[in-house]
Amino acid sequence: MTILFFIQAAHILMALAIILVAVTMLTAGDINKSSRIGEKVERRKLVNIIHLAAFCTHFGAHIWMTFISGVCLYYKLSRHAFADVQKVLFPKYYSTSSWLNAFILIQFGKICVSDNVWDIHTYLQVYTIYLQ
Repeated sequence: MTILFFIQAAHILMALAIILVAVTMLTAGDINKSSRIGEKVERRKLVNIIHLAAFCTHFGAHIWMTFISGVCLYYKLSRHAFADVQKVLFPKYYSTSSWLNAFILIQFGKICVSDNVWDIHTYLQVYTIYLQ
């Protein structure tokens, strides 16, 4: 029963952290408003939040599969049971990873085009996202 209590508390803390990040990102544009005529005041905040959520999900899936799931299953299951689990788990993992990576790459390109920040660092980031 104690384990369930800590797991539920961790879920509540994670939900609060996500809400805090979303509220921070939604209100950050109000501080940086400009008075120039014709300059875009509103950034696409929802696109930025979705991009961040997709990146965090992609990164979290990699961390989970590499360091937690794979290691735990390797040491706790027999070789045949481990293979059966991986047969089911890996196609879902790779398809989710591919879709999220494509989404992140497209959204990052759109964010950089809207902000007009194409320098060597942006090209390097696009290249590393493409390699994943």
